[in-house]
Amino acid sequence: MNKKKQEGAVLIIGLLLLIIVTLLGVSGVKSTVLEKNMTANAQFHMQTFQATESAIDSTIGDDSVYIESMSAGENGTTREYDVNHDAHAYEISSSTTITSAKPLPAVTYSLDAYAAYPFTIRGRSEIDGVSARTHHIQHVKKVGPKAN
Repeated sequence: MNKKKQEGAVLIIGLLLLIIVTLLGVSGVKSTVLEKNMTANAQFHMQTFQATESAIDSTIGDDSVYIESMSAGENGTTREYDVNHDAHAYEISSSTTITSAKPLPAVTYSLDAYAAYPFTIRGRSEIDGVSARTHHIQHVKKVGPKAN
């Protein structure tokens, strides 16, 4: 066998193997970056979801907001909530808008002096600089004295 012909084949096979390993490495890096972005988006969505739920819970627990809503008319009343924590490097803004409808009629004769007042609470949260937003609607009924 001719030794000179074999020396060039080793170089070409070595270069082909190096190219294949490089392509596998680049593919692995792209896959890792994609998975990191997917995880970050899921985390942002979960944080806006939790912030919206927290804002709605705060609104439901505040009895004064129902009275404000009834006197505000169709537009309702809006509340802003600060849900930022020290662990966040970004700002989450949350707000709720509560609107009321006409009171429902009394159900039984013993409750003639009371009525059920339906309210709709619309909560929303978003993270500035990221396209993570969450919107929720919660319907609440409060029983109270009939408004004259």
